[in-house]
Amino acid sequence: MAPILAELTEEYKGRVVIKIIEVYQEEGLTRVNGIRLIPTQIFFDAKNQEVHRHVGFMDKEQIKKVFEKMGVNPVRNPSRNDSKPSGALNPTGMMIKPDPAVK
Repeated sequence: MAPILAELTEEYKGRVVIKIIEVYQEEGLTRVNGIRLIPTQIFFDAKNQEVHRHVGFMDKEQIKKVFEKMGVNPVRNPSRNDSKPSGALNPTGMMIKPDPAVK
């Protein structure tokens, strides 16, 4: 899912915060968020309330549909950055929240 998350991070820059939880390194966050299987995607609203949870793989279009239901739209012309994310991103849970800086 790392390439998908990197693309979404760019496309929704300034609109959402995508936080990847390394479940074996961030056990407290894993426990608090009830992540039992990976991957798990948890979507929060601007008030930090969970509005959607999915366990298992979600493709880019499925994630974008959840964003749309949440009223979050992509940046019109995201700058293209061909760099790849560094570091191992598996295993992960994923938290997606609206960016609090966006009003």
